[in-house]
Amino acid sequence: TCPGEHTLPFHHIQTREGAPDLKIYKGTDCPHCPLKEKCTTAQYRTVSRDPRDYLKEEMRSRLRTEKGKRLKKERSTKVESVFGNMKHNKKFTQFLLRGKQGVTIECVLMCIALNIEKIFMHVATHQDDVVMALRQVT
Repeated sequence: TCPGEHTLPFHHIQTREGAPDLKIYKGTDCPHCPLKEKCTTAQYRTVSRDPRDYLKEEMRSRLRTEKGKRLKKERSTKVESVFGNMKHNKKFTQFLLRGKQGVTIECVLMCIALNIEKIFMHVATHQDDVVMALRQVT
């Protein structure tokens, strides 16, 4: 329904390559509606619905819970900092290769480099612990 409480009937299906088809709903009473100025600048109001919208709604409701808020906050400190490091410190702002295979290769190489750096920093900061552990093994 639109802000004027008019039902927007189904109009057509819009096909998209590589994505589910969209259902398009279009108003019929728009030119005569007193709320048209607030509703749309087009001649008729149209609304598109992705068949996966229910998944977005489920995720939004999960994120509104206390557990969801906590997990989202943790993600910002655990995951987002890695991407910030890649983009800002490593200057990795775009892929040089094109295509799914090229991008995958480039992404895996960047992840390997970041993991090697993490291992190096861990060993450098805990060098005494590593040496002692190696002595116990031998």
